[in-house]
Amino acid sequence: MVNKLKWLFLGAGNMAQAIALRVHSDHPQDQMVFYTPSGSRAQSLAQETKGEVLAGPREFTNADVIVLAFKPQSLDEAAEQWKEVLTGGQVVISLLAGVGQKKIEEAFSAKLPLLRLMPNTPCRIGEGVNLLLPSENLGAAILAQIQERLSSLGKNFLMTSHEQFDALTCVTGSGPAYIFEWVHQFILWAKSHGVDQETASSMVVETFLGALHLGQEMGENWPELIKQVTSKAGVTEKVLETWRERQLDDTLKEGLNAGLARAIQLQG
Repeated sequence: MVNKLKWLFLGAGNMAQAIALRVHSDHPQDQMVFYTPSGSRAQSLAQETKGEVLAGPREFTNADVIVLAFKPQSLDEAAEQWKEVLTGGQVVISLLAGVGQKKIEEAFSAKLPLLRLMPNTPCRIGEGVNLLLPSENLGAAILAQIQERLSSLGKNFLMTSHEQFDALTCVTGSGPAYIFEWVHQFILWAKSHGVDQETASSMVVETFLGALHLGQEMGENWPELIKQVTSKAGVTEKVLETWRERQLDDTLKEGLNAGLARAIQLQG
C-alpha cells in the first residue's frame, strides 16, 4: 500500500477546499492538484496546499484520486472534457449531490471505481460527518487509505445502498442548516424579550452545545434526558405539549421526506 496519494480536484468549491486543506494538514505527504475553468480558485488552493494547477486535461499525467467537485449540472460538460483521462486506474470521489453512480458512469462512458461522498459543513473544522458509498469495484486497500484521509474531516459512516445514502444525506448533509434555523429562531425570540444580539446568540448557542455534550455524556438516551428537564405542569412541559399539539414530529418527517423526494428527482 502506498503511503501517499496524489489528488486531482476538478472544481474548488467549499467542500473541495475543506477536503484539500484538512487532508493536506494531516497528510502533508499527499500531493494536491487542482483544476477550475478560470484557474483563480485553483491557484489559491494550490498555494495553500503547496500543490499544482492544471490548465486542462492535456496537462494531466496521473493521479490516485480524482474528486468530482464541480456543480452537478456541469457533469456532462466536465465528463466530455475529462473522460479520456479516467482510465479506471484512479479512484473517483463524487461530491455531486443527487447524482448516482449510474449517471456518473454513463457520463464518463466507463465503469469507474467510485466513492460517493457527502460531507457536511462542520468538516471545515474537523467535526463533520462523512457519508461514504463505495462501488463494488473499489478495492478495500485504497478505500481504507481514503477513509483514513477523510477522518481528518470528521467521522466516516459507510452506507450500504444508494437509497440509504440519499436518505441519510437529508439528515447529515443538510442537517446543519436545520440546526442553524432552530438556533436562529431561538435567538430572534430571545431578542424580542429585551436582550441584545450578542447576548441572545451566546445564551442560545451555549444551550445547544451544553445540551448535546450532556446527552453524549449521559449515553444519548434522548427521551430520558427530556424527562429529566421536564417538570409536571411546568414551563418545559407546556412548550413541548404545544409543539406536539402542532404535530411538530410530523412536520419534521414531512420535511425530510420532501428532501428525499427532491434528491430522487434530481437523479432523474
